[in-house]
Amino acid sequence: MSSIVQYRLAGNRDIAAVQHLLQLCALPADDLGKSPVVLFAAEQDGEILACAGIEPYPPFGLLRSVAVHPDARGRGIGHRITQMAIDYARNQQIRTLFLLTTTAEHYFAGQGFQPIDRQHVPASIAATEEFRSICPSTAVVMKKDI
Repeated sequence: MSSIVQYRLAGNRDIAAVQHLLQLCALPADDLGKSPVVLFAAEQDGEILACAGIEPYPPFGLLRSVAVHPDARGRGIGHRITQMAIDYARNQQIRTLFLLTTTAEHYFAGQGFQPIDRQHVPASIAATEEFRSICPSTAVVMKKDI
């Protein structure tokens, strides 16, 4: 395997590989291609190792679909792809990001996100399919001002 990991905007040709990665990581993938999510990918030797997405609703956004292939964890790839998505959001006039997680609260806390009560989520985020039906009501909601 090459040691070079390329970070880039994911295109339509990447949807199937991103969906496969999300499913491998037990994350929802069914609405990709239907929602307005902008996806980013980390690729090495033609394989998608990580992904992250931003669903924009300026001045808010939903960070979602953050996944790293189990064999690629511990190399900083997740941090870098998450930062790429956050930088994109900031450039799109998004000032506050929200996310839902059932397994990665500690990881996202390390990225500066803080848990919040569901009732403090703006209507544009609460209306997303991810928030309304895809993620369970037991998922932790987190927020970060960017």
